[in-house]
Amino acid sequence: MSLQAHGGKNMTGMPIGFLRLQLDYNSFHHLHRLVCLKSLHVAGNSRFASYLALHLPEAAMRIDEGDYGVLHLEVGALKLETRDAIARRNWDAVREHYVFVSLVMEDAGAELRDAIMVSYLGSLFYGEDSLNFAKARSMLPRDLAAALDAVERHYASLVS
Repeated sequence: MSLQAHGGKNMTGMPIGFLRLQLDYNSFHHLHRLVCLKSLHVAGNSRFASYLALHLPEAAMRIDEGDYGVLHLEVGALKLETRDAIARRNWDAVREHYVFVSLVMEDAGAELRDAIMVSYLGSLFYGEDSLNFAKARSMLPRDLAAALDAVERHYASLVS
């Protein structure tokens, strides 16, 4: 953000010396990420639910009161919302969920990455072979597709 003083009158006729606020989007974006994503590393007292409530409130409403602070259950609430979006063929909502998860994964600590891989990706696609889920799988961003592949390889190694 920057303040700039302008002499004379501007286009709106404001007086000399009026300070104009210019929003520097990149600075705001980095500050927003710092405030919102930094808290995601906390173990035990997960802040994932509050971050989810900010960005996908309909998914956060699925979290039962007793489940707050249990990261895998909080992530599982998002999985349920995504599963419903896939069943309704609401591909815009599915994309929105994937973008959210992908952004969270960028800065996630080990515990959150594990919760996303197991309780979101693994649980969402495990045993699903319907056309809706095939389409949903094809829409995964590369990072989530790679994470799902790792989870599925792990599951396959357990039954071999």
